[in-house]
Amino acid sequence: MEGAPTDLDTEKLHEDLENSSKDPDNILNIHEFHVWSISVGKHAMSCHIETKTPNETLIAVTNICKKKYKIDNLAIQIEDIS
Repeated sequence: MEGAPTDLDTEKLHEDLENSSKDPDNILNIHEFHVWSISVGKHAMSCHIETKTPNETLIAVTNICKKKYKIDNLAIQIEDIS
């Protein structure tokens, strides 16, 4: 039953990920951003994030996905541009 989730605002999720750093210049780009439903109420997300602070960004993004959006199946590729 994979498909786009109807109960999750993916535009808001993308925006929250972009704004997850205290430094507005830290995250330069989020691409290859995909969110899908595995089953009812169970979602997965994958993305690539270009950032100056890889560890901080990975922790912040993971927390947003898991705590705010209840997405536990994550594949996040961090691209260090420092």
